[in-house]
Amino acid sequence: MTDVAFKDKHLIKTEEGFIINKKPCPFLTGIGCSIYECRPENCREYPFTHKDEIWSRLINLVENCAVCPVVFEIFERLKKYYGDEFEQYKEEYQELWG
Repeated sequence: MTDVAFKDKHLIKTEEGFIINKKPCPFLTGIGCSIYECRPENCREYPFTHKDEIWSRLINLVENCAVCPVVFEIFERLKKYYGDEFEQYKEEYQELWG
């Protein structure tokens, strides 16, 4: 498949670059990414936990736990690391936790 055909079929152009047009990602299999070696740059950076502004996007991180095992693992580690702060957050945003 050509780059142009791939972009037309699977990507959306945003201000930040190209992103996959479906969630969960159609290339995610039970054993991982089926296009790992040639995945788009945005996928290479996903779940963006290396960026400072991750804290302003915490709700997106929580939502992504449902579709990405890596995000789920990172979130679990954050919960352990921040312990008390996380419990306070859950109380303040209880409607998100059911």
